[in-house]
Amino acid sequence: MLSKWNFRWNSERQKSWNVWMRGKYGISAHESMTSTQHLNKLSESMKAIKKASEFPGLREKLSQDNFAWKLKNGKTILFWEDRWSGKSSIKDTHPKLYKLSTLKEISVSEVFECWKGNDISTSCQFWSRPLRPWEMEEASKIGDLVRTITLAKDKDEMIWAYTKKGLSLKAATDLLTCNSSPISWEFVWKLKVPNKVKIFLWKAHLGILPTRNFLALRNIKLSDSTTCPVCKLEGETTGHLLIECKMAKAVWTQMFSWWQINPVPPHEMSLMSIWQQSKQFSTRKARITWKVCVSAALWCIWLVRNQVVFRNMEVKMQSAISYFKQLAKEWCLANNLILQNAATWWSVNPMGVLTSSERAQLSNIMQVEEDLIGFTDGSCKTRGEFKFAGIGGNILNKKGNVIFSFSGPSSATTSFEAESQALEFLVKSFSNSDYKASNMVIYSDCLKLVHKVLEVTTAHCTDEKQDLREIFKGLKIRCAFIPSELNSEADFLAKKGAKSKHLTSCWITNCSGPFSQPKP
Repeated sequence: MLSKWNFRWNSERQKSWNVWMRGKYGISAHESMTSTQHLNKLSESMKAIKKASEFPGLREKLSQDNFAWKLKNGKTILFWEDRWSGKSSIKDTHPKLYKLSTLKEISVSEVFECWKGNDISTSCQFWSRPLRPWEMEEASKIGDLVRTITLAKDKDEMIWAYTKKGLSLKAATDLLTCNSSPISWEFVWKLKVPNKVKIFLWKAHLGILPTRNFLALRNIKLSDSTTCPVCKLEGETTGHLLIECKMAKAVWTQMFSWWQINPVPPHEMSLMSIWQQSKQFSTRKARITWKVCVSAALWCIWLVRNQVVFRNMEVKMQSAISYFKQLAKEWCLANNLILQNAATWWSVNPMGVLTSSERAQLSNIMQVEEDLIGFTDGSCKTRGEFKFAGIGGNILNKKGNVIFSFSGPSSATTSFEAESQALEFLVKSFSNSDYKASNMVIYSDCLKLVHKVLEVTTAHCTDEKQDLREIFKGLKIRCAFIPSELNSEADFLAKKGAKSKHLTSCWITNCSGPFSQPKP
């Protein structure tokens, strides 16, 4: 926040606080906020702003070379000193004329009015002495530039090179964090773990955990040594504690063995690489559960470290490993990722528990009164300036056999539109089939869409939803919510559809079930 004052210093030159501070510290209109030579006269606030502007990650990015002006009314932009026409200021492109000019630190609008109708190469009011022939030729180029000026009513805008617009705290923060962290930490807030753990993971991701080394860099010495309290071999940084320490290595070795996946090579080991191991799993539910387990492992390492620091306890590796597995189990149970009656073998085979739980949950979903069970999903992703949307879904009989499936691209611009289009396509396909007299329940992982369908299928609905109601008219269809983890097949079809050029659908008639007999 302090660093933004440098931006305001240049963009708000006409404000009273700006004029007063420039006069107090003897800073000219085109100089930066911290260019004063009287450092001993600076207030504490100015010292803090100066220190913030010299922060290693910000100093280069907030330099004046990365800012330029967009000309509007010309009242704020300095004609000679600011960058508003081309990649350099006129002062830098014509240094000799700038020295001769009597109109330094004057705005573009003032220059425009002053030079309008005058020959700047011969007029004495613009220069401290008559210009020589070669200087007149150079001045005529500036005159040509002035004649091209078109002023508007809006205020001048200062543009930051990194955003193509004004400086914002969010943009500056994103720019700082992207250099220290190869992936965004936004996913942390979506993890199915307690909030205090999310905050811890966010700090770990940014490298701002209060380790001994971190505190020592800020002149906070709670110990005579910055050595890791667990292994007592190296300095305690966030990376060392969570990745390189002997306790951390033991935890991650056990983690990869526990999940039966290929470990990360030692030279590539990092927080990012551990999170990205979720890509080894084919189902969304497994990827979510892996991240819950990683969160539990990191949290456990931190808790054990604190026990060593504040209670002087010894590290017991097996106890630490058992504890993080138990934590992960509790968090997965709380989020219905696994079921209690299937969690017996959690500490031995988490993938087996996941598979068993998913089968049990799907079995419960299939225990409905309706004859058919439908699943729909929509996908909408943005890549650059383009959106790629798709829809997908299927219909199963009560024996679990697929009797209808569809997948294809969509014209939707939002995820909700894609979800709606997928549902409408499934309902229309059902209404035109031989099964339309049957009862069907349609599962969607979009709660908003489920509520909307419940509204339109009731006795009263608004006119704007009348079209949707017509689709369900005369059909025995019920819509229900399903967690996205259990809607993986429809999700796969929707994402596949987003990559396709044509919508495809198919009724399968050779499946066993109450409506058709298997072919001999």
